[in-house]
Amino acid sequence: MKTTLKLAIWSLAALIAAGFTACKKDDIEITEPHMTLTNNLGYIELDIIDAESEVWIDLNNNGIKENNEVISSFHNKYGYSFSSKTVTIYGKVTELDCSGNQLTALDVSKNSALIILECEQNRLTALDVSKNSALTNLECYYNQLKALDVSKNSALKWLNCTGNQLTNLNLSKNTNLSVLVCSKNHLTALNVSKNSALKWLYCNDNQLTELNVIKNTKLEDLHCYNNNIYDSKMDALVNSLPDRTASTKGSFYVIKTGYGEEGNTCNPAQVYIATNKNWKVLNSDGQPYNGQ
Repeated sequence: MKTTLKLAIWSLAALIAAGFTACKKDDIEITEPHMTLTNNLGYIELDIIDAESEVWIDLNNNGIKENNEVISSFHNKYGYSFSSKTVTIYGKVTELDCSGNQLTALDVSKNSALIILECEQNRLTALDVSKNSALTNLECYYNQLKALDVSKNSALKWLNCTGNQLTNLNLSKNTNLSVLVCSKNHLTALNVSKNSALKWLYCNDNQLTELNVIKNTKLEDLHCYNNNIYDSKMDALVNSLPDRTASTKGSFYVIKTGYGEEGNTCNPAQVYIATNKNWKVLNSDGQPYNGQ
């Protein structure tokens, strides 16, 4: 009987030990807020600007917090070497700058505390911010994004997605947006009718055939040169410009200078309409444009 009991105990212990041995880091569900970044360099520069909890970076990807991985200084950009293609940041990070790291993937879906994300000048082909409802500032310019869904980011105030490959941008849920920079994409249409707080709109170097800013009564700065807006569509655009005052004139950048073809046309009559609404009509260099 004793021998049988001992065998049973040893068998159970062996099974438990085998279970722990077979259990990998990837098999464990991580409940702590975290973000995962991927590149092929083995080196990354990060500025963890602010956080609501202790923050540490898993540099060897073993899931264990070690002394040299705890972040003690914020608002400084530091370089980190790591042994795998992936590095994970643990903690409630509210502001992160991971720009210029040749990132091929960035997962921020497990950190709902994120308020400001600067991930520009990387190699991202996708970016999911649907779980980051607190996000107010998103800088993702000069990546390789073909789509960007910001419908869950109603707190968003600043969006810069310049220099991607976007063909569509739905901003109907972003009613707090005050700055939109979506230049140098492949947009053929842009609806900003729900963005009544918009002050700066940079949508130049796209393929827009029309633009209406009649609902954007706070608009101060509009860059829309190098699109395909002309004739009656340009009439509609200049007539939709909100009235400014002589002391708070708006800036309307409508024609591109230099090499390349400009699809926009803005004739003297259209310039007059904009000027009469207290808008300075300018070319892309910021010089006055008279429609000729």
